[in-house]
Amino acid sequence: MTLFIGKRNQCFSFDAFVLLVLEYSVFLSFYPKTTVMVVNYWKLKQCFKELVLSALMVAVYAASTVIYGWSLFFTLLTALLPGTKSLLKPKVVAITGASTGIGEAIAYEYAKQKVRLILIARNQNKLQTVSSKCRQLGAVDVEIASIDVSKTEDLINFFEDRTEQSPIDLFIANAGMVVETTPLIPDNKCETIVNTNILGAIAGADTVFRAMHRRRRGGQIAVVSSIYGFMGVPDVIYYDLTKAALLSYARDLRTLGKASNIHVSVICPGLILTNMTESLNVAEFFYTKPAVIASHIRKGLEANLPVIGMPWFQFVTAFVLSSLPPMLHSFARDRMLDVYNAIKPSKTYQ
Repeated sequence: MTLFIGKRNQCFSFDAFVLLVLEYSVFLSFYPKTTVMVVNYWKLKQCFKELVLSALMVAVYAASTVIYGWSLFFTLLTALLPGTKSLLKPKVVAITGASTGIGEAIAYEYAKQKVRLILIARNQNKLQTVSSKCRQLGAVDVEIASIDVSKTEDLINFFEDRTEQSPIDLFIANAGMVVETTPLIPDNKCETIVNTNILGAIAGADTVFRAMHRRRRGGQIAVVSSIYGFMGVPDVIYYDLTKAALLSYARDLRTLGKASNIHVSVICPGLILTNMTESLNVAEFFYTKPAVIASHIRKGLEANLPVIGMPWFQFVTAFVLSSLPPMLHSFARDRMLDVYNAIKPSKTYQ
């Protein structure tokens, strides 16, 4: 196999050369029999000016690597090892998407802490069932509201009225949906997914954020994103889009909230065993039970972690791969998708 390295007007770009050598080292680990054509080093002499600029770029890369390496280490450490000291103990917790899956598990987890719960979802009957169990587990009071979060006006009106009556200490924007969606699938539900996952979450979080800011007593908001926000797969392209948007939104909101003592965290679950993930056709080994991640989420929120990720091996993999330089990222992503496509049933779109 012939490898052309950064050729530009018969010159070699040194920064591209360095990155490609790193990439090709990884490539050889997968394909050890691959051969490389010898590079004509004398051509580098024709590019002195370019090499000087490239050397500066390498210095910048090195400095960025040190800074980003520390950031990566700190983020992984805080995401995977929640502190034992509890900093935040909410008394009133509101959860969207609380009738099933992660939202239901989080409701049970906080019910055990004897808090007041506000549970929001579309299905009234399921909400009543979850509400009864929360009371059995010890919740002081449970209020339910049947609201479709994609209808943002209804959600905004509810939270404006509710926060006028009494404050909410913790709001968890959990409601979301995932279906197999690509531009090749007719009726791919892109608008529905965006309205539910992004606009619904932002409508609720923004309204509660403003209420917390007005009362000047602080509070806490958690936005449920996903490891797919770091690095997704093409079969759920619009879901990936929404989770990446929420990841960015929550990070910025955390910075905005510091002046008002409003703590914001982003939750990045991996594959969780819920009704929503049944359609993904992934081996059960990769899934985690909702009750397990609910406990992890509560402890992470009590410790005010910026990012809460679980299962840890899925979170670390997605985070690290998304942090690679562009060329390595593209290569690693292609190899990962090769494996993904090999284990997933193939489909043909008309």
